[in-house]
Amino acid sequence: MTPQYYLLADGTSFYRWVRKELSPYLSDLDRDEYHCMISAAEHLFRQGRKGGMEIHDEQAQRFWFSASRDFFVERRIKIEPEKSKQRHENEFNALQRLVVSRVVEERERVNQLEGARK
Repeated sequence: MTPQYYLLADGTSFYRWVRKELSPYLSDLDRDEYHCMISAAEHLFRQGRKGGMEIHDEQAQRFWFSASRDFFVERRIKIEPEKSKQRHENEFNALQRLVVSRVVEERERVNQLEGARK
């Protein structure tokens, strides 16, 4: 059974939502980059929803996004050395913004639904 803090407003588990809604955008990431990105997204989604874990989730989210960025930029520099490091970072940042916006949007839907129930 999926813990409540991993359920979306429609009852879908966060992991199923990730597979359907986020994974298509992450196809350019390698396995490690993807793992780190999804771990960050998980902590972002449950932030404030799992009691006593707010600070941990904030720190973990930052750690995993940073690790994903480091792996991505390192790999992309090897593949496309003609591009600047900043350009590779910008590419990652655009992807991270997309993930953050989608996850926060889903988290807000859950928060609104839970608020309406109270």
